Amino acid sequence: MTANISYPAGIGPGYRYLPRILLGCFVLLVLLLAATDRWMISLEISQTAERSVQRLGAYRTSLDTTINRHHYLPRILASDPRIVSALANDAGDNPGAEELMYLSVLLESINREAQSDQIFLMDTSGMTHWSSNYDSVHSFVGSNYSFRPYFSAAMAGQAGFYFAVGATSGEPGLFLSSPVYSDLGDILGVIVVKIDLRPLEQSWLASGDAVWVTDQEGIIFLSSSQRWQYHATRPLDELHLDQLAQTRQYGMSPVMELMRLEEWQGEQWQAFDLQDEGEQLAFASAIRDYPWQMHLRVPLSEIRYQVRIKQSLLLLLGVMLAGAMLYYRERHRRHEAQRALQQANEVLEQRVEERTRDLKEAQAALAQNQKLAALGRMSSAIAHEINQPITALRNYTASSRLLLERNSTDIVKQNLEKMDALTERLSALSRQLRIFSGKRNTGSAPASLHAPVYYALDVLQPRLDAVGIDCRVDLGEECWVLANAMMLEQILVNLLSNAIDALSDREDARIFIRLTQQDDSRVSLQIGDNGPGMDKELQSKVFEPFFTTKSVGEGMGLGLAISYSLAHDMGAELTVSSEPSKGTCFSLTFKAVMAQPFEASA
Repeated sequence: MTANISYPAGIGPGYRYLPRILLGCFVLLVLLLAATDRWMISLEISQTAERSVQRLGAYRTSLDTTINRHHYLPRILASDPRIVSALANDAGDNPGAEELMYLSVLLESINREAQSDQIFLMDTSGMTHWSSNYDSVHSFVGSNYSFRPYFSAAMAGQAGFYFAVGATSGEPGLFLSSPVYSDLGDILGVIVVKIDLRPLEQSWLASGDAVWVTDQEGIIFLSSSQRWQYHATRPLDELHLDQLAQTRQYGMSPVMELMRLEEWQGEQWQAFDLQDEGEQLAFASAIRDYPWQMHLRVPLSEIRYQVRIKQSLLLLLGVMLAGAMLYYRERHRRHEAQRALQQANEVLEQRVEERTRDLKEAQAALAQNQKLAALGRMSSAIAHEINQPITALRNYTASSRLLLERNSTDIVKQNLEKMDALTERLSALSRQLRIFSGKRNTGSAPASLHAPVYYALDVLQPRLDAVGIDCRVDLGEECWVLANAMMLEQILVNLLSNAIDALSDREDARIFIRLTQQDDSRVSLQIGDNGPGMDKELQSKVFEPFFTTKSVGEGMGLGLAISYSLAHDMGAELTVSSEPSKGTCFSLTFKAVMAQPFEASA
């Protein structure tokens, strides 16, 4: 049957291509973002540079404040009469003079009050005669620092400003120097104040930002990370390398150059590969009044991450726009479809009356077929229910004939009594079938579990002997439950018959019947075998009507279904547990009762 697809009025076939068009636009957007990736990274770097300059403002202010707090000190000390007098009297020529000790103690006191690192005084040859650390292991007294540029600048009549690693102490600091003049205007010596900037570096580290400061040659001398101190951010010429060796500005170790990334270099920033810290961008900002530059380092991966976020937002915006268009398309389509549906309903209503007549006729035929099917299932069930007693009657009849030939009339009499009981059972079964259409009355009463077991064994003993099954019974003490004795006998006959069928071709066939007491005042009657067993799938279907694993013609699959229904009607629980190649066990569980039939107690 072929269905013709038609579009409602107002919706053209072009609507079918809208998802493809949107998918194509999405692919183009992805390709566009990939093509403009480098441009977006460059734009993000430029924006980051602007933000970095603003953030560096706070760090520049802290550096200016630290330096300016001591910038005036050399000039003031140079005009102190005690310092001028010490140099003018040339007391430094005699290390044991009282002026030597007095002036060093004075410099120590001033250094402590000014919170500077060290203060020391040199003569015109660069020899240090007085120092605030005169009594320490690394005393500057007796050391000549004429090779330092801050000494040369002061001797030229200028203020010295120089950052270097201490030649004696090995500790870095900023050296501020000033010439000391006599009353006649001659230079008598140089006063130097050393400032320790390491606490400032610690504050940068605590802020979480990666900051460093470079000198006029691009050498890092202040950094929040000590690892990168005294590294060059650009190549150094031989002349400057010789000058660094002479002045020992950054110690005795050679200055190493950072690995530059030429791909991402810019006018306001530099790019470096800092080994395990990854690719970094250093954004520069000049420091007013000083020949230095301050840099803020930002990982290039962070900038790429920001770009990826913006690209993702663009993609998300595109997806939302596409979703909105598809939603509008679907909403419009539904509106048109509803209108078309109303038109179709008008046509369908005309066909309903015709189909209703056909349906009534079909329903009548179906009801008749269902009645016939129900009759067939009921006939099968009845045949299955009476099959076991009839089989037993046949067995008793055959054995009675043999016994009569042997003149064993006593045993024949017993067989006749058993046959009479079976006919009574068939009569009771027919009475139940007469009330089958009504509500089933179980007629439950306190019943023994021993008697039905022995009844079922008696009925099926010929089959047990024929197959050669070893049947072991462990019932223990007499136990009473609330049940219908006849139904219970029927259930046990069905369960034992299934066990016998499962063991038909097994040499070491065994069946066990065991009665166990549960902790919750319940008793369980178990019937098990060592047959082939069942897997989980078969166990889930074993109580379904007409389900059987036997060959065609050997069973109809009603025995367990009937047994399960009878157990449920009596308030009992019939369960199965089995494993392939390990046998099967059916458990019939009742709630035990204390009451016993009057005849039994008598």
